[in-house]
Amino acid sequence: MKEEQQTSVRAMNAADAGAFYAGCIGLPEAIPAQRMWRLARVGLIPCVRLGRRVLFQSTVLEQIAANGGVTFHSSGGAV
Repeated sequence: MKEEQQTSVRAMNAADAGAFYAGCIGLPEAIPAQRMWRLARVGLIPCVRLGRRVLFQSTVLEQIAANGGVTFHSSGGAV
């Protein structure tokens, strides 16, 4: 029986999530926190809101990266 590697779920703020997601998709630099907030606001990346805090789950970011990630138009908008 093959064991699946499970990643523990970690809630991260936008800056940490940007660095984590950039690592998942192979970018050399972190994605800015403002971009992560924008992706969450338009619904492209799920988030959890606790008061003013916006948190991202590591497992969700890994799944998005595994499915091809989030693509952007040349005009700067996300698809």
